[in-house]
Amino acid sequence: MYTLVTSEGNRSFLSLSSYSASYFDEAGLGIATLRALNEFESDHPELEIIRWNPFIKIERTAFNNFLAKCVIWIDHKQKKGVLPIKPINEADRALLDEMADMAEYKTR
Repeated sequence: MYTLVTSEGNRSFLSLSSYSASYFDEAGLGIATLRALNEFESDHPELEIIRWNPFIKIERTAFNNFLAKCVIWIDHKQKKGVLPIKPINEADRALLDEMADMAEYKTR
């Protein structure tokens, strides 16, 4: 539903999918924004959203349709006691494997 454009420090920038309609559906755009925030929270359980600001651009297209584009700035902070979920790269994996081997050797 959203695309994470960038995250830096305690701020993230999301882009919602654009949609076209024959009328401007303010409620629909609001629901899409809330769903994107909910999805962001589900994808990042280690983060607590402090505040967010949507920026909406609406253009009238051919045949009097509307094209709505929405981006959201999110201010967040690390939740206490929850570690961030990060993919493990090969160097980290090798280090973890080495540490596990050392722990196994010590218990023999």
